[in-house]
Amino acid sequence: MNIAPNVHITGDLDGGFVSAAPSLIVDGTQSTLSNSSWEQIHADLVTASTNASSQVGTSIGDVTSSQTLSATGPGVSVYRITGTFNLSSGASLTLSGGASSQFIINVENDMTLGSGAAILLSGGVRAENVLFNLEDSTGPGFTGPIATIGAASILSGVFIGPYRDWHLGSGTIMDETRILMSGFV
Repeated sequence: MNIAPNVHITGDLDGGFVSAAPSLIVDGTQSTLSNSSWEQIHADLVTASTNASSQVGTSIGDVTSSQTLSATGPGVSVYRITGTFNLSSGASLTLSGGASSQFIINVENDMTLGSGAAILLSGGVRAENVLFNLEDSTGPGFTGPIATIGAASILSGVFIGPYRDWHLGSGTIMDETRILMSGFV
C-alpha cells in the first residue's frame, strides 16, 4: 500500500506493506498484519466475492452518467454492471431504498469515477448494507481490471475485490466506506 502526503484517515489502517509519507494521520489504529493473517483474510475475501458473484439480479450495461438504482423489494437487491463503469466527472450513482434495504452490485470490468463523481445513498440506505463486488474470473496473478477513483469523489459502501488494485485520487471522501482489495495506491 502506497500512501501519498497529507492523507488523513479517520478510521483504522490495516495493511501488509505500507509505504506512507510522514504526514499521514490515522485517527484509529494502524497495524501491520502477519502473512498468515493476510492469507486468511484473502481466503475469506475470495469466498465473499464468489458468493456475491453467484447472486442473480438485474443486469445493466454501461454506467457513465448519473442514474439511480432502487431497492427491488424485501431482501437483497442485486445488480450486475456488465458494461463500462466509468462515471463521468460530477455524475452520481445513487442507491435508493430504506434503512433495511440491502444491495449487491457486481462489477465485471474496470470501475472508474471521474473527479467529483459520487456513489450516494438515499432514503435511509445504510453504507454497511451496500456491497460493491469487483469481480474476478481469472484468480491469483490477475493484472486486469482496476478501480480508479478520481480526485474529490464521494464513496459510500463496502468495496471488495480479491484480485483488484484500487487507485484513489486526492481529496476523496469515503463516508462509512470499507475497502478490501488486493492492492491500494
